[in-house]
Amino acid sequence: QDMSVSQIKGFTLFEAMVVVAIVAIASTFVLPSVRDFQVRGRINTAADQLAGLLMNARTIAASRQRPVFVTRTTSTQGDVYSLRMNSSASSSPVLASYLSPSGTATVITRNPAIDEVVFQPSGLLQRTDTSAAIDWAITVCDSSVRNENGRTLRASRMGRLSNTLNPAVSTCN
Repeated sequence: QDMSVSQIKGFTLFEAMVVVAIVAIASTFVLPSVRDFQVRGRINTAADQLAGLLMNARTIAASRQRPVFVTRTTSTQGDVYSLRMNSSASSSPVLASYLSPSGTATVITRNPAIDEVVFQPSGLLQRTDTSAAIDWAITVCDSSVRNENGRTLRASRMGRLSNTLNPAVSTCN
């Protein structure tokens, strides 16, 4: 059979350019949502790890029938939350800790703004400076992103923990 030029199958340059244009337009919609997914993942991971540390403190206090102190200190890498059996004592071994890395998911606010709380063997959460039962809220955001919701960890005075998405975007600005 004779193959003339008009019978050769393939793509024209115009068809290839249309496909490239469609892929470029589609990627402008996909890439921002992938970035948002990564930011939410960092925030959720940080909030879950901090919530796990607080639940661990409450469990240790109940199982050992001794108070467990949760202390926040700052370092060059970020905020460090540590569990100890004694209040801020350097001689007391650290039972567990969580580093909130700076520049990624970070703790923005603590309400009240105190650096140490204690879980009693009964499960109650108290301030260490006044021994009053408190509700403690910690907001976790990504400091590299503006206009995002973040998550709030709430520890009630009864020791119950909740980890919720912030309804207002302004909490992390």
